[in-house]
Amino acid sequence: GEETRSLGTAKADRGEGGAAREVRLERADGRPIWVQVIRTVVRDAEALVRIDGLVEDVTSQKQSEEDQERRATRLRRSNDDLQQFASMASHELQEPARTMERYARLLQEDYAGKLDPEADRILARMAGGARRLQDLIDDLLSLARMESRERPFQTVDVEDLLEGALASLGAAIEE
Repeated sequence: GEETRSLGTAKADRGEGGAAREVRLERADGRPIWVQVIRTVVRDAEALVRIDGLVEDVTSQKQSEEDQERRATRLRRSNDDLQQFASMASHELQEPARTMERYARLLQEDYAGKLDPEADRILARMAGGARRLQDLIDDLLSLARMESRERPFQTVDVEDLLEGALASLGAAIEE
């Protein structure tokens, strides 16, 4: 709560007011306490200066601020770790995805029309799936490199998004 106290009377040549200050004190039992002190300098007719002030216990507010700063620090560390992991994982997954797509394309080129239509369809799906996997890995890498700044909204083609989602979920939808 707030409590007003007279902080004393003295002869002094000071300014007329002061900004609020936070001061760390210790209680008799050694526990810390934070108080906010606001003082006002009042001069009377006899050239005496009286300092009136307001002292408010802001310990819980200060502790909340410190807790929030600790959580923000942990969150920043966690985000940094997540970005490192996403970057590493995407780099490690790129080569196998490229290899899968390359072999699927080679099979398509070598056996196109030589197998039944079902086999051609399976090869096309394998190549398309490998390509989508590479796109997902590239997106993951882009996300890992992205800074935490906000980006402006942009217009997207919903049909392209739907087509991509249906392609990604093709096997699950077919099953």
